[in-house]
Amino acid sequence: MGNIPKSITRDAGEYYVAFGLSVLGYAVALTARGTPGVDLLVANPQNGKSVAIQVKTMRRARDEYKKTGETWWKWTVGSSFEITNRHVYWAFVDLKAQSTSNNPGNPDVYFVSPTDIVCEVQGNAYTPDPSTPYHLERWKSGAWFVIYPNPTLCCNNWYIISQALGLTHP
Repeated sequence: MGNIPKSITRDAGEYYVAFGLSVLGYAVALTARGTPGVDLLVANPQNGKSVAIQVKTMRRARDEYKKTGETWWKWTVGSSFEITNRHVYWAFVDLKAQSTSNNPGNPDVYFVSPTDIVCEVQGNAYTPDPSTPYHLERWKSGAWFVIYPNPTLCCNNWYIISQALGLTHP
């Protein structure tokens, strides 16, 4: 399918998360393009609770170190990405490089709560902290959000948002 613009990848992730949350019964609004730090506003129409979500999308977030077989997931988040905002949830979408197929399949969404501990490291001195699977890795002029070693804690865990909105779903 050739080179796909980053804006289309970004939009695909935002719409996919909005779709998933809408199916669960939440009211979802996409913010205006360029709104800093918030892509979706999600509300529970039954109790009025709401959350803000920042979505980051990659066509292929999974990476592997060939020599050891270690696997991690990473998203570019820009040099100004901060982990200090304790009011915004994060949704990291992995489209799993399926954009070349006529069938896009189901992306994986990794949800991170704003109260989760995120370890910040410099690219040269990367040592995973076993107490958290989340790392903000600053490398040269950019930053990457890395999930390693256990992504299953947050993969497709829509419950994180349901819990914040006061509902539970099976």
